[in-house]
Amino acid sequence: MHSARLATAALAFLAASAGPAPAGSASCSDSEASTAGRAVYTIGDWEGLGQFYKKYRGCDDGDVSLELSDRVSDLLANHWDTLATLKEQLGDSDSYAKFVFYHIDPTVMPERYPQILDNAKNDCPADDADLCGQIAAAATAKQ
Repeated sequence: MHSARLATAALAFLAASAGPAPAGSASCSDSEASTAGRAVYTIGDWEGLGQFYKKYRGCDDGDVSLELSDRVSDLLANHWDTLATLKEQLGDSDSYAKFVFYHIDPTVMPERYPQILDNAKNDCPADDADLCGQIAAAATAKQ
């Protein structure tokens, strides 16, 4: 009985630490889910992620969500030189920012976290200090 309560508490902690689901994740038709499932694999840069978000944000669930986390972490770890594009895209869109930060999550390959943190802490453009701080905080909290 004690182990069942412990397991329930652990699951509750993991759910809370993952943060709220990104905005717009409420509706996705079967057809959209199928298309999103293919489209997620074509994301190779921040522009592609932004286009995916605009078209398929309601399909951010299951395997698609896992792949989105992989794509976001890859961009942050291995394509840091494109940070300005992310910053421009975030602009005034709180929902897109939530979407991006939601995907810095515990499903990310563990070896990517040190690179993301190193980029955010040691290779941050001076005028992007706030964004880098948010990225570092999200990566630290979710690893």
